[in-house]
Amino acid sequence: MKIIGLSYIIKVLYFFPLFLFGIMHFCYPLYFEFLVPKFIPGGIFWVYFSGFALSVSSLTIILNIIPKISIICLILFVLSFIVTVDIPGVLYGKDTFRFAISLLKDVSLFSGTCLYFKLT
Repeated sequence: MKIIGLSYIIKVLYFFPLFLFGIMHFCYPLYFEFLVPKFIPGGIFWVYFSGFALSVSSLTIILNIIPKISIICLILFVLSFIVTVDIPGVLYGKDTFRFAISLLKDVSLFSGTCLYFKLT
């Protein structure tokens, strides 16, 4: 019987919550809809797209299916979210506290994912 390695456990502990967070986009889309900037057309579509991107990229990293491509996609996704949602929300949003929390979370996700990419 093969013992699960520490690196796999760390990978699951980091990326499985991202998978669940992506699933939450499908379960509670109206909760996330306020994050979609008004200047980007599509509205609720982007909530579902974000959920799909988070859940699929996280799952493929955990399952080791094209992990490098998935990590790069996740890095670019989180970076685009920081630039198009978090920063404008902090600067111009009505609920700057929620956007500030989201910005801190996304900078952490971006940093952790970049570090994981560098270590693999």
